[in-house]
Amino acid sequence: MLDEDKRLTLIVSLLHTVRTGVRDDVVTMFCKRIATLHKKGRDQLEALREAHRAESERLLGVFGNVLNGVREATTPAEGDVVGPQPDNSGRDPAGNGLRIR
Repeated sequence: MLDEDKRLTLIVSLLHTVRTGVRDDVVTMFCKRIATLHKKGRDQLEALREAHRAESERLLGVFGNVLNGVREATTPAEGDVVGPQPDNSGRDPAGNGLRIR
């Protein structure tokens, strides 16, 4: 009977050791798989960031061109007069028909 108990204890111990080793191997495989997925995700994120950065730079360039066009359109050319001109006609600026001397 003692030998049978000892034999059963050794078998249970062996099973426990094997199960622990298998569990460790499965966890190691899982960690490697997750690390691979994480790396792929990081690479994809970097690619998306680069594409977004390029698109943002392109849009900023277009916006800069629009601003330059607006600036050119609103800037008076040489010889153009900006603002109200003095009235040298001698008439009343209020439009009353009176002549100012």
